[in-house]
Amino acid sequence: MSVADELPGVPDDAPPAILFRLSYRADADHRSGYRPGDDPERIVASMRGWWELDPDEVTSLNIKYAVAFHRGVTRAVAEIDSWKWQLVPGSDHNVFDADDAGFPYDDDRWRGRDDVRWCFNPRKGKSQRIAGVPTYVEEAWIGQNGKRVPSSMRDTIVAFWPASPVDSPRDLVGKALELLGRGMLPRMRDVFELRYGDNWHYELRQEHGIFRGDDRVPLHDPYVYLQALMKEAETTTLGKVFTVTTRSTLEHLRDARNRWAHFDKIDAMQASQDVREMQMLLADIGAADEARRMAQIQRTLDLMVRSGRR
Repeated sequence: MSVADELPGVPDDAPPAILFRLSYRADADHRSGYRPGDDPERIVASMRGWWELDPDEVTSLNIKYAVAFHRGVTRAVAEIDSWKWQLVPGSDHNVFDADDAGFPYDDDRWRGRDDVRWCFNPRKGKSQRIAGVPTYVEEAWIGQNGKRVPSSMRDTIVAFWPASPVDSPRDLVGKALELLGRGMLPRMRDVFELRYGDNWHYELRQEHGIFRGDDRVPLHDPYVYLQALMKEAETTTLGKVFTVTTRSTLEHLRDARNRWAHFDKIDAMQASQDVREMQMLLADIGAADEARRMAQIQRTLDLMVRSGRR
C-alpha cells in the first residue's frame, strides 16, 4: 500500500477545482515541479502554468480553485484570479512563471497557433503574496497531510473536480462541427459576400444546389461551405481561403458531417481523426478561439481512445 492510499480521499462535496499534476523536481534549482519540503507558495507558483486547456470550460464549470497534486496526493490549493496565454515555442513542457518567461504572451501575432498554453494568476492579498483560501476549502482539499485524489485522475495532467460530464464521441463530433462552422463563417462571408451581396448565403446555396429551397439553414452549418468549396468552379476560391487545406480534406470533413447528421455509428477513434482535421482547418484560416476550443474536444477524445472507450 502506498502512502497515498493511506491518506483520506477528497470528500465528495469538495469545492469545484481544476487539478494540475506536478512531476518530481529532481534539481532543487529547477523552476517547475514538486519537491518534498516546498512551501505552499512555491507549489502554487509551479502549478500556475503553462497548460493546454480551455479557460472558458473552467469558468463554465464554476471552478474558482486550482489544486496541485503529486503522486496522487494534493499538495496546495489556490484561488484563481484570472487567466493569460502565450505561445511556448518548440516546447511541450510547462513554463514556470508567466512574469519571468520572457515570451510575448499578450502579443496578438501568437493567436491562432495550436501550441498556445494558459497560465492562471492566483488571487493575491495586500502584501502581493498569494492570498489564503477559506478554511473549509483548505480542509477539503489539503487537510493536514494532503488528500488522495481518485485513481482515475492520477495519470492525468489536468483534471476537473467534479469530473466534467462525459459526452459520447458522437456528441463531441456535433460540438466540433458547430465550432467548425462558426470558425469558417467570417472567412466565408468575406469571400462570398463580394460575389453575391448581402444575401450571399442563400445565393451560394442556390448556385451549387445545397439545401435548395430552404432559406433557414444556419449560417454556422459547415456542410454548406464544405460542399461549395469542393465544386470545381470554386478552385480559385479554395486557394483564396486556405493555405494548406486540400479538397480531399474538405471531402473527408463533409463525409464526417454526414455520418453525424445521419446518425451513423461514430467511435472515439474515428471521432478523434475527424476532429483533428477540423482543428487543422481552423488553424489554417486563423480561427484562433474556435481552434482552441477544438483542441479541448480533441484531448477528450484522445483520452477516450487511450482508455479503450468506444
